[in-house]
Amino acid sequence: MPLISRVEERAMKRGFEKGFQQGLQQAFQEAVVKILQNYFESVSPELVAEINAIEDISVLKQLIDHSLKSNSLEEFEQLLAQHHSRLPTT
Repeated sequence: MPLISRVEERAMKRGFEKGFQQGLQQAFQEAVVKILQNYFESVSPELVAEINAIEDISVLKQLIDHSLKSNSLEEFEQLLAQHHSRLPTT
């Protein structure tokens, strides 16, 4: 008799995958904020909260690119607003 049933094994795998995704999401969120802080120094808590509310890793990857290419914090905020307008509403 196996120590772990198939159901338990699948549940553990899903839990691991979910934890990995959350860790990756948090790392990308932190990267965006850190880049902005290094380039523009003052990043508002509201902007940090807005970035931290984004869960889609593909959007966060795009925001990393935008944070590296933006000439100003205002330019980044405009790009962020464009991303929000393209996101599906629930």
